Order: sequence, then structure tokens, then C-alpha cells
Amino acid sequence: MLKIVLAGLDNAGKSSLLLTINRKFSHLPALTPTRGTERTRFDYFGRKIIGFDLGGQKNYRDDYIARPELFFAETDLLFYVIDLQDPERYDESAEYFSKILEALAKLDVVPKIVIICHKFDPDVQKEESMQQNVEDVKSKFDTLVSGTNFDVTYRATSIFDRQSIDEMFSEGFRLISSISGIIEKILTTYSETTSARAITLIDSSGLILGHYSESENDDEILAQTSLIIQTLLNYHQRAGFEKKEDLEIPYAAGTFIMSKIKEIGEKSYYLWILTKNPDQARENLEFFKEDLFPLIGYFFTK
Repeated sequence: MLKIVLAGLDNAGKSSLLLTINRKFSHLPALTPTRGTERTRFDYFGRKIIGFDLGGQKNYRDDYIARPELFFAETDLLFYVIDLQDPERYDESAEYFSKILEALAKLDVVPKIVIICHKFDPDVQKEESMQQNVEDVKSKFDTLVSGTNFDVTYRATSIFDRQSIDEMFSEGFRLISSISGIIEKILTTYSETTSARAITLIDSSGLILGHYSESENDDEILAQTSLIIQTLLNYHQRAGFEKKEDLEIPYAAGTFIMSKIKEIGEKSYYLWILTKNPDQARENLEFFKEDLFPLIGYFFTK
């Protein structure tokens, strides 16, 4: 079982993130501040997960730091949530994060850390002030981890942008899953062999399980395209349309190719490719899929 901890100040949005991850959208309107520690158990990517949502009120925060062994011991992944729309509390949040790092160091625990710049909502994310807020957070928190054994990854999220949350949690899970490193190595090899510009492994619920690209721009184009079209295909299937296992979409800068890799239970796994040479991509696709079959079967049925 993997242990994931969500921490941050009160009103940062931790509970809404955890509920969204756990597909409990009906709970969102009734959210109240977490009192103390709430534990949630759920399956994710076929793995057993226990999630600790640590209440952000100061009296609770003081308790976590005073007795870290009860809350942070054996943590595999730490999601630290910051309310991007509340810059007046950045210093307070940074101070708390620093105390968490000290507590983890005392426990000799070095989890993977994803710092979530939350409430990066679609209606404000293009504003210059919000872009500056993201840079301010990165600068402040990079300083805190400099010279330590901790590495951090940043993700901007919003509950109004479900894809951003899927990408955030997918990124965190990849950080703690050794098998995903093998998957990404295979993706890289295939991409280099076929001159593909970008490649992504995604499941039918829209979660990105592995990816490789020549550039961040290609990575983002393929990620957004695959997530949007996967959602559309799922809707079509529920509406009674024939289930699509393969798809090819011409694009100004290349071709998008989707191909089903494997089906396990109610979930299917797909490969998405962005390439300028679709013939070469298709020529090597079946051999490549055979390499991924056993890995997906092993990883997602544990």
C-alpha cells in the first residue's frame, strides 16, 4: 500500500483535490474544513492507496509538527497545496512547508514531493498577476529545498479544470512508481526508433501513465488532445456508438495516432502518438505494443 499525504494551509483546497481525485464530485458543494486528519482509502491505477488529508488550521499544523511520526512516517508521496490566489499567505505557507521538511528529515523519510499551485482557475490563469504568482511560489519554495535531499515538482491545478488534476496526480504517481520508469524508457525507445515527436500512454478514464516528447510544446499538445478526445470517445461509447480501438487524425504539424494496447477489467489502455511519419509509426506499433503488454498487466493489476 502506498501512502500519500496532502498538506497545506487551511482553505488551500486540499479536500476538494482529494475528492476530485477519488471521483466524488457530488461532495464538492458541501465541503467543510478538514478537522484534524482524514484518511481515505482507494484504488488508483490498480494500486491500493491510503490518502492522509491533513487539516490546515494552525492548531492542527502544530500537532503534526510536534508528533510527525504519527502523520508523516512512511510517506511515499507528499502533495503540498498552495492557494495561488492568496499571495498574502505565501510566507506562512512556506514556513509550514519548511517545518514539514525538517520533520521528514528527522524521520529519515524522503518522499517524492509535488507542490500544487492550486486555484489556477481557467478564468484567471492568463492574467499576468497569476503568472507572476506561479513564479513567486516556485522561487520561494525552490529556496527552501536547495541544499536538501528533497526534490520538488510543480503543478498548477484547478477543480474547474479536471485535466489539470488528472495530470497532477499522474505525475505524482509516476514519481513513486519504479515500473513507470520502465514504461517511459520503452516509450522513449519507440519514439526514437520511429521519429515520433511525442508519445503518451493513457487509460480510458483519461489518466496519463507515461509519456515522452521532443519538446514541452509537443508534450502539451498530445496530452491535451488525447485527454479531450478520450473523454469524447467515452461519451460516444456510453451513448451507444461503436467503441473505437484505433484512430488517426491528420494535423497541421503531423498526425495523431491512437491505438488500444490492452483491456483489464473495465479499463482500457491506449497509446497516443504525434508523428510526421505515420507509416513508420504504424510499421513498428505491433512490436512495441507487445513490449508494453506484460508491463501493463503487471503494474495495473497489483
